[in-house]
Amino acid sequence: VHATALLRSDQYGLFALESTRRGEWTARLGQRIDYVDVLDHSLEAYGFNQGESGWSSATSGSLTWEREGVGELDRLSVSGTVSRVERQPTAIERYAFWNNAGIGRFLIGGDLDGTPLDNEKSLGFELAAEAERGPLTGRLNLYHYDFESFIFLQEDPAATGGFGRAVNYIGRDATFTGFETELDWKLYDTDPRALTLTLMSDYVRGQNENDDEPLPRMPPWRAGLRLEWKDGPRVAGIEVRHAAAQDRVKPEPRRELETDAYTMVNADFSWTFPMANEELTVFLRATNLLNEEARLSTSFRKDVAPLQGRGLMIGVRAEF
Repeated sequence: VHATALLRSDQYGLFALESTRRGEWTARLGQRIDYVDVLDHSLEAYGFNQGESGWSSATSGSLTWEREGVGELDRLSVSGTVSRVERQPTAIERYAFWNNAGIGRFLIGGDLDGTPLDNEKSLGFELAAEAERGPLTGRLNLYHYDFESFIFLQEDPAATGGFGRAVNYIGRDATFTGFETELDWKLYDTDPRALTLTLMSDYVRGQNENDDEPLPRMPPWRAGLRLEWKDGPRVAGIEVRHAAAQDRVKPEPRRELETDAYTMVNADFSWTFPMANEELTVFLRATNLLNEEARLSTSFRKDVAPLQGRGLMIGVRAEF
């Protein structure tokens, strides 16, 4: 019996989303209310069950300004979003107690020490902008999230006896600050053919505020470009993705493995055939053409399992 079969989680939710537009301004407001009931009946045969239930809510509001012809720009859109989100811990986060072969760790739920996990709460701020000028379209998104009791898996050097390497679900105050950006440049655009160059980059800094240390398994700064040729149903592309080194890791006593920078070169081709009531796509993907040794800083198994080397995939996808 899989361990998760002994956990039950029931969730009921109600949400509403409203928006209004006045000229160049658009306002949106959303509200969600959830009731969650989780139960661990792994010890039911011994006359013992444990569980938690309660309410949580999420509220978000945004304001967007958009105008055609702003200075040298064809279009400019700027929006701000504020959110207050509350989430109840899942049954697995509360009561897990089994080995997970996928991550090579023994999971231990946060409630098993006798102190239930608190609800995860976050206050978030986002600022986004999108601009167009001729063949260029640029997007930028800045964000900051302040968490109370952010729930994540933490290595536990004191809980390895008999279990192998163990990880606990814990809650800590935490902050996330980062950005995402993308630039599309249509080098050639005459229907049905188009050649587009896309540049992108993103970064996030996660900090455990209670322990004054980096959150574990955070992604590094990343950047990339993609050159894509589209000719009707045929699409071909080549892309380069670079990930910087990640040396901002959790310190002792269970220090994370730092990861080196790597650059991935991938290529792909697809051909879509329209059929009666469906579409059939044949695709070809070549990955890691440089055969780079790369390790994901977000992975528990980065110390033993790098990403695959040079690879080729051929497939067929049907949509109906």
